[in-house]
Amino acid sequence: RVLDGEEAMTGLAIAYGCMIFTHPPTTLPFSLGLAGYVLTLLAVRKSARRFVARFLAAIVAGMLLSAIYWVPAVLCQKYIHAEEWWTPHHDFHAWFFPHPAIAHDDAYAAIFMDHLFDALGFTVAIFAVCFLNALRRRSLESMDRLWPCLTLVAISLFFMASWSRVVWEILPVLSKVQFLWRFALLLDVAVAIAASSMMHGLF
Repeated sequence: RVLDGEEAMTGLAIAYGCMIFTHPPTTLPFSLGLAGYVLTLLAVRKSARRFVARFLAAIVAGMLLSAIYWVPAVLCQKYIHAEEWWTPHHDFHAWFFPHPAIAHDDAYAAIFMDHLFDALGFTVAIFAVCFLNALRRRSLESMDRLWPCLTLVAISLFFMASWSRVVWEILPVLSKVQFLWRFALLLDVAVAIAASSMMHGLF
């Protein structure tokens, strides 16, 4: 809405601040996805570029609103036993798709991953149906929304797959995410937008 020129900076700031308050490890993949979404939107809709400053200001405001939480969390790591969070179970190397190492040694993890694969496949299929429907209808308004969603899907699948290993290892901050499948939230967001766009077109 901000990039559409609407007066929505306050809502964006509060939403982003609440996202940080909710779960910092999830905020990282969400923020990467948000960056990819916005960059793609700016590429396909040049009129949105004049509102970038508003968007960035709202994100900074959201960070400041939540600083009472994340600043102590970052600066006070030495006062807690953070190393207890980094067991082999929490190591991102164990969770790469399509053949996670954790599934070889942990029967429960194997069952979980099987169900996760099914859920992800079903979710990608829903997105594909919505995306192809928009292409068939040749709706420019819908495609303006869905190209950035396609970026979300690509980011989500990339960071969960084994070919992203080098990126995870180059950027140590990504290890804070712990479980690669947390990037699936970007896929969920993309499907929610795509499905709502398709329903709007139908009705």
